Amino acid sequence: MDNKEKFKSDVEHLAELQEKFEVMYEDIKKEKAAFEKTIENKKEAMDKVKKALEDLKEDIVEEGLKIFKETDEKSLYGGLKVQNKTVKVYDEAKAFGLAKEKKMFLQLDKKAFEKVASSLDLDFYEEKIEQRITFPKVIKLED
Repeated sequence: MDNKEKFKSDVEHLAELQEKFEVMYEDIKKEKAAFEKTIENKKEAMDKVKKALEDLKEDIVEEGLKIFKETDEKSLYGGLKVQNKTVKVYDEAKAFGLAKEKKMFLQLDKKAFEKVASSLDLDFYEEKIEQRITFPKVIKLED
């Protein structure tokens, strides 16, 4: 078989494979659409449960933080815990200005700035301690 014949044969084989691929692709697309239709109700029900979970978690966080403020108890019912989180609050433009002034950075490196900022006594920087509730993977329903 010379080059032209092989080339022609390869192109014909390519056309066959492309056609086969398109048929398979369309079949899968149809089957996927049919499957999606069969689970549509389950997905809607799951979305409702997810929304209820999110809403209830918000309420539980609020209630848990109230209990913590009243009792200072960090371990709560069900294995939930209160954790303190340090939140660094500052004006990034002023922080960048300070960094530029001190020839520290060409751009604000937040992590590096936050490491040194508490020792610099800056009027635009503060650290706040906030409490948050953490949820265990498995909630233990026991006192």
